[in-house]
Amino acid sequence: MSHEIQFGFSVPVFASGQSGLFRTPGWVKMNPQLALNLGQLADVLGFDSLWVADHLMLGEGDAILEGWTTLSALASTTHRAKLGLIHQAHPLRHPALVAKMIATIDQISQGRFIYFADYGRNAQEYRAYGIPWADESRDRIKQMLEGVRLMQALWQADGRLDYQGEFYCLSAARCVPKPWRRASPPIWFGEAEREILQNTAEFAQGWNSVPVTRAELATRLQALEKACQECGRDYEELEKSLELQILIGADRDGVRQTLRTIGKSFDEAVRGTDWYQWAVRNDCDDFSESSLDLRLGLFGTPRQIIDQLVDLVSMGITHFLLWFLDAPSTNGMTMFMDEVAPAFR
Repeated sequence: MSHEIQFGFSVPVFASGQSGLFRTPGWVKMNPQLALNLGQLADVLGFDSLWVADHLMLGEGDAILEGWTTLSALASTTHRAKLGLIHQAHPLRHPALVAKMIATIDQISQGRFIYFADYGRNAQEYRAYGIPWADESRDRIKQMLEGVRLMQALWQADGRLDYQGEFYCLSAARCVPKPWRRASPPIWFGEAEREILQNTAEFAQGWNSVPVTRAELATRLQALEKACQECGRDYEELEKSLELQILIGADRDGVRQTLRTIGKSFDEAVRGTDWYQWAVRNDCDDFSESSLDLRLGLFGTPRQIIDQLVDLVSMGITHFLLWFLDAPSTNGMTMFMDEVAPAFR
């Protein structure tokens, strides 16, 4: 199975001008209405998917919009783009309730929801909100995987469901209406833990990686392919996606100037990071794919961005979840859809 090349827009729902989170370095202060406006514009411009981060405390001043309510607002004000919580944090909510929420938003959006499940990674925000937290990642992974199976059982049950598992118990539970696609919306997992890769190969429809080096990305994809071989799954059936930062400009000087403008707001701690050293202090002469580390992002003119994406497509990535570093400006997202996306469609 071959997948079309798709581009997702990561909605900037948190500010991070001083925090060192470079997904949204240009946002000094959170602006809820502007975040929604950007998501709506992305839908109009033709982005294939919209993604919202799923945290309770993140970024400058710990200011972030809650993921599910933000996504619900976007579901009712957009018309074509798929919708998902990027790294949807399983420990935040009981899976039976999430099954109901997913079914509802999938119905409202007429089948546009992608369930990108993750096991949670920021202990501080869970403890701050009094939400139970297991320190061992293997325990959170087991809990997440049981929760996903429970959701599928609720969606597929013809009547009421009794369930007794290691972590969850249901008594005569029923989820009606079902999701738009009754069996289940597409399920994605992310990252390279062995249990995650095994379950991706067994029953998921997609897999995602955060920004890593090209060598590490190749290693992860090879491990995913091996997991598919071990369970008899066609590796090509899976949609492979990559989360990336991106800065696009009409020319090299424009890219450099935007980088320097972003850097002016950083404090000394941020200015000591590798990202700042590369992006702001160094006058890089070459933005080609061979000179960049994917942990930094994609940088350059439309032609250079196309070349960098072609390289990643050749590795098997077909869905790109993009954080535009020049936000809240709309220049980058507009230039991307006008001058880069058509090369892949």
